[in-house]
Amino acid sequence: MTVVMLDEEQPDGPQSYQLQPGQLIPALGVGALGLVVLTWLSMVFTPLGALVYNRRDHQLRESIDNLSSKVLALNDSLDIRTKQLTDIKEVIIGQKDTTFQNVPVTESQKDYVQSVKDVPALPPISVDNDNSEVLNKGDLIYSDVLTRVPVFPTEMPVEGMITRKFEPQEGHYGIDIATNEGEEIHAVADGVVINTVWSINYGYVIYVQHGGGYVTIYKHCRDLGKQEGDVVLKGDVLATVGKTGLLTSGPHVHMELWHNGIALDPSQYLITK
Repeated sequence: MTVVMLDEEQPDGPQSYQLQPGQLIPALGVGALGLVVLTWLSMVFTPLGALVYNRRDHQLRESIDNLSSKVLALNDSLDIRTKQLTDIKEVIIGQKDTTFQNVPVTESQKDYVQSVKDVPALPPISVDNDNSEVLNKGDLIYSDVLTRVPVFPTEMPVEGMITRKFEPQEGHYGIDIATNEGEEIHAVADGVVINTVWSINYGYVIYVQHGGGYVTIYKHCRDLGKQEGDVVLKGDVLATVGKTGLLTSGPHVHMELWHNGIALDPSQYLITK
């Protein structure tokens, strides 16, 4: 095949080129490939592609599918949370108290919080009808329990290792004592139980008021051995160690010490090993 090229500005006349069939076919192939690549680039990087393949619709469908999956997962979580809240409500207002009342703690008690009940005030000092000078021995012991200021340092509430220190700047107003699940938690001083609650984050919690404006708090308990209004003496069993609540990764007790509304570092008031 002969190709003749005419150029009016060239005085030498037309120029001719010889093309062999074997050279024409590769040239056409390279041209076709270049055209395909150019077309693909136009489809991807220009609005022309939206006319052929609507990528926005595809991405929108993917987003809708992802949102649907998240909504289903959220509904499952809400169902579980609703059941938990219903169980808590039944425990607080309607269920019979099945937590243990006697010390020491037994392993067979059920694992839920003490129901809130009306409890009598501190036992009054009773006077014997026959002799006004004779007082009941137990009432005499308990009559001044809130006037006894704790003596520090004192023994730790449970044998174990401190795994997290007092860090109020991070919202950690106590210390974490890791130990075996089921270990007994003892009162560090004489006092009165002022509250027993269950919360999602901290599990079973017991509050003890001591003399001199001191309050101790024990969180993540497995069982509660005392109820609101109970008088406790130093060394009495308050609860057992557990791993209840969302903010725990293993069996331990979180202990807090407050004095007139100010959080103190419990490790400074305990005899630690």
